[in-house]
Amino acid sequence: MVKHGQAAMEFLMTYGWAMLALIIIIGVISYFMGLYTHLIPAQCTMGTPFSCVEYQVTKDGTVKLGIFNNGNQDMFLNVVTVYCEGGVVPTSIPLSPPFKTFIVAQGRLNGSMLVTNCGPIAGSQYQANIAIIYTYSGDVFSHTSTGYLRAYVE
Repeated sequence: MVKHGQAAMEFLMTYGWAMLALIIIIGVISYFMGLYTHLIPAQCTMGTPFSCVEYQVTKDGTVKLGIFNNGNQDMFLNVVTVYCEGGVVPTSIPLSPPFKTFIVAQGRLNGSMLVTNCGPIAGSQYQANIAIIYTYSGDVFSHTSTGYLRAYVE
């Protein structure tokens, strides 16, 4: 019995593994170059004591956030800042006295801000860092909480 097909099969298996490795390397490189950012899910995370319960980015540049106070103390929001990725100047909402925004413990605040310097494009993915400066009710010192927003522009 002559085994002529064994050499051909070994040849194809060797090149098959090489092709598989090449496809994986191309996939990893294209992922890290950002070619497949549309596959990354939308998310909004906030640092303690907040949580981001709802978010939306519209094509005119409006960022809408639903922020929940998970803490057990009432607080005042002093400034909410959105830092767009790409090194552009951040957009802030200064909430100076007596116009500070009050959030009760375990309470929710819905707010929107017009972010004019990020230029979201409809259908694209919007990424930004969020900083919230807040003061607990009855306290003098302010605190900072940071978060991250990645959403699709609607």
